[in-house]
Amino acid sequence: MMTDQIMETLTNEEHERLLLMSEHAIAPPLSAAAQAIINAAVVAGGGYGRATPVLHARLAAALRAVADQVAPVSTNRKQLEIRFDLLRIAAELEAQ
Repeated sequence: MMTDQIMETLTNEEHERLLLMSEHAIAPPLSAAAQAIINAAVVAGGGYGRATPVLHARLAAALRAVADQVAPVSTNRKQLEIRFDLLRIAAELEAQ
């Protein structure tokens, strides 16, 4: 991630190119689990008509909260696997 200090050194042309690159970047396809979560939120979900970056961020935050509550850091292998899966899906959603 670029820091504010680096961003201040860019010319207007460089800044515009970065914006265009970020707007048109192709994100990798979502896993089946992440896509199912988005689909459920869009179809069932309280006013969300489409998947947006805000929705992705909210879903990722919810998954992190679930990971903390359901599968706290422990030495239990199964709990650690569940926690890892939840956090992986959360990171995947945020990357979209």
